[in-house]
Amino acid sequence: MRPKPSAAELLEIARRTLRGDLLAALPESRRYEALMVANAIAIAGRVLERGAEPEREELAAFARLMGETGGAIPSKPVAVRERLGVLYGRLCDELRAGRIVPGTDRHRAVFAHLRRTALDRLRESNPKALPPSVA
Repeated sequence: MRPKPSAAELLEIARRTLRGDLLAALPESRRYEALMVANAIAIAGRVLERGAEPEREELAAFARLMGETGGAIPSKPVAVRERLGVLYGRLCDELRAGRIVPGTDRHRAVFAHLRRTALDRLRESNPKALPPSVA
């Protein structure tokens, strides 16, 4: 068991310190950069809290959508991201070739996947921007 505070809690303490104590001491010309750092810390904390499971779930759903069945989902996050990249490349090829026709079940399934993925990414990068109906 890891000691308290957790890594995510440490990041939140660092973010609060930066925004609360240090930001006011910085010259006006450097405050925007400090706010960007604070935002990056907040995103890293949310990613850390959620772990690798959201990307693994995305890969499993996307592989099914792209007609791949039976393959094991990699355990290493780098391998998951690489596999997602390959699948998104294939999807782009299908879109460019006009094989995903609006109004079809395939189009609806692709749209639903991309919407879910976009909302999931928004939950990590900017949860305040989520519409109340999906928060």
